[in-house]
This record gives sequence, structure tokens and C-alpha cells, in this order.
Amino acid sequence: FKRDTQGQFTGIGVQIRKETTRDQLIVVTPLKDSPAYRAGVKTGDVVTTIIREMDSKGVKLPKPEVIPTKGLSLSDAVNKILGEAGTDVKIIVEREGVEKPLEFKITRGRVEVETVLGHK
Repeated sequence: FKRDTQGQFTGIGVQIRKETTRDQLIVVTPLKDSPAYRAGVKTGDVVTTIIREMDSKGVKLPKPEVIPTKGLSLSDAVNKILGEAGTDVKIIVEREGVEKPLEFKITRGRVEVETVLGHK
């Protein structure tokens, strides 16, 4: 909740949700001007795998951590994707109309979340 209301966080900048039919993650939207947006991640991409060579603090792992998203909870997925600015994470996505899965290596950065001002 705190991360959602601060207006900024460090990560790749995508809103994701659980796609119940496939039990995987689907990109609701890449946030404008975020690392994921600049890398070419699109709405509707199904994230099938998260690959980490560093942990969320930027410490190199002994071997890459390959995490299939099938059966992975949304909160666990978010924790694997978030991390220190300047560190990389890879995601493999399936995109409608594209035959082979796409791999994106994304450098985490500060993501600004636009806030909405209501007026009555």
C-alpha cells in the first residue's frame, strides 16, 4: 500500500495481474516512460518467466534464478521483479501474434506513478 501511494518506486514499471485461465501474469499496462515501457513491454503480454542474476539488493547470485510464473503468487512475482535502481532483471513474455517468446532485459529504475486529482 505504501509503495502504491508514494507516487514513486524502484522497479521496471509495469502493472500486472494474475491471469486466471493460464495461472500466469499478464501486463495490464507498462507505466509511461518506465524502464519496461522503454524496453517495449506491451499491454497484454503474458509474463511466463522471471530471470534474476542479482537479488533485489544488487548482490550477484551464484547462478541465475529462473522463476516460472505459473502458480506464482502476484506478491511473490512483484518481490522478484522489484529491486535496486541500476540492477537488471529479465522477463520472458508471450505476445499475441508473435510466434516465439520475447525476452526483455530491463534495468530497474525509479518509476514515477501519476496521481489522480479528484474534484467535486
